[in-house]
Amino acid sequence: MAASRPGASSTIPGDGYAWTASPILGVTGGLAAALLKADPALRPVVAALRLGPGARMAAHRQHQTTESLLVLEGEFINAGEASGPGAFLAVRTVEGHGPHETRGGCTIPFTQAAHVDPTDFEIVE
Repeated sequence: MAASRPGASSTIPGDGYAWTASPILGVTGGLAAALLKADPALRPVVAALRLGPGARMAAHRQHQTTESLLVLEGEFINAGEASGPGAFLAVRTVEGHGPHETRGGCTIPFTQAAHVDPTDFEIVE
């Protein structure tokens, strides 16, 4: 991410995301994450997920934050319902959601209102 002063804007080029293997439990088939905006003073936190072909994330809930996601590319399947680019999902705190799946892979930017904490993830299936 480009260096910036408080209150300044910054840009990450589309090919500049720092993808890392995700530590989230209950994932099979490959999941990478890129943290795009993590400064807690500039809420919400913004990140992106890249699910590989055939990936699956178990149904789960977070106890400390709301979550919203947008399908950027590929097919995203939430609780058996397939959606394509442009689909939007908003989830309240402690509301179970998923499982999330994809047949051919997908990229999903998401926000969490409070913070991104991989340990705030309870599998509910």
